[in-house]
Amino acid sequence: MVERPESLEGRWDILYRDYPEVYEEWGKIPMLPDFLDVMLKRFSLEGKTVLDVAAGTGVSTFGLAAHADLVIGVEPQDAMMELAIAKGRQQGVTNVRFEIGVAEDLPLSSDSVDAAIAFTAGGDVAKTAQEMVRVVRPGGFVLRADVAPGWYGGDVNRAVAGDPSEIPREGSRDYILAGLGYDFFDVPMVQDYDSVEQAVRTYGFIHGKKHIDYIRANNVTMIRWKARARFKMVP
Repeated sequence: MVERPESLEGRWDILYRDYPEVYEEWGKIPMLPDFLDVMLKRFSLEGKTVLDVAAGTGVSTFGLAAHADLVIGVEPQDAMMELAIAKGRQQGVTNVRFEIGVAEDLPLSSDSVDAAIAFTAGGDVAKTAQEMVRVVRPGGFVLRADVAPGWYGGDVNRAVAGDPSEIPREGSRDYILAGLGYDFFDVPMVQDYDSVEQAVRTYGFIHGKKHIDYIRANNVTMIRWKARARFKMVP
């Protein structure tokens, strides 16, 4: 058995492949406000078929399923999908299905869903945006929620690494999606951990040893972020 490292130092690819249970725990840590509640005030999912792009372990998928008719979770990593499918069986969820696939080449036919939603999806921004629009029926919407510019890692990362510029630059996600006609809104959020040790074994494990040291030195149990939701109606 390979010994678990103290931190992945930002290697999300290793997290997705080898530590889906850590991603699962971190993804369930309460965010205040709940981003899904904010989204539902702007976009109704009632009676709709929804695509969840880069579904991970299904945290977002099952959240969406509580409000939609059907949710299709597309995820490229086998380990993440296996955990999501197992959760669905345990919970008896019947309006969710999962498919292996990447955001840049979605395994769905054109005009097959009412909404395509991505929470912190990676990959090529322009290709993913094109694919999400392709699979949505006219009158539907696409939305991708990411960490707002300058807020990667939240206020802990700002304390450790400094306050980065938030100016959208050519080639950035904001620059590309603005050019494709996306609007956006920002949501200040607080992630509320049960304890310092939970923050260390999830956030710290993902982000880095310096982050772990900062969390312990400052007894951090709450991390502030800013989410940015970029959205577009499909004509």
